[in-house]
Amino acid sequence: MTEPARRIFLGRDTSWAERVRVYRTDEALEVAYINTFEVSLRRLFFDEVQLVTLHRVRGSRTLWLLIVLSALSGLSALAVRSAAGFSFGLFTLTAIVFAWTLVTALIRSSVVTAYGARARARIRFLYRPGKARRIYDDLCRRVGEAQGRIAAEAAAASARQLEEAFPEPPVFAPGTAPDTAPASAAPAAADPPADGAAAPPR
Repeated sequence: MTEPARRIFLGRDTSWAERVRVYRTDEALEVAYINTFEVSLRRLFFDEVQLVTLHRVRGSRTLWLLIVLSALSGLSALAVRSAAGFSFGLFTLTAIVFAWTLVTALIRSSVVTAYGARARARIRFLYRPGKARRIYDDLCRRVGEAQGRIAAEAAAASARQLEEAFPEPPVFAPGTAPDTAPASAAPAAADPPADGAAAPPR
């Protein structure tokens, strides 16, 4: 019985419309797309990968959410100025959220993306650029090995086809003649008749 392929969780990414979870097996990446109503799974084989990238971006979604929270906290603090203790607590919360917004705006996340013809795997690392680099190097190595193996097999098959289509000529040892003898020379002309002899009738 064949054992199931062991899956290793690599990471996730989240957008407004869906959540993405990426797993790795020995021969492919498995990408799970999760939205509100359904879950779909796609497989991206290493020999189908066309491009692997690693880049740094700032999370716009988290930044905008924190800005909205900061604005709401400030408005709430202005609305309850009559209660001094409650107002001070809201102002403190506003300052904390605003500081978190600034930190999020300054820190860039690392994104590893593998592109294929039918699927795309995307992994985001917020505070771990070293892990993003390790996963990127591992994916590049696996993709190179898979596609190099396929290229070597294709080259070997092409060489076999060329050998079958154009076989090498036979090689004879020095001093030996080939099996097929050359065509014999034309017969020599008959000697002229001796003097006094009758010529043969024509």
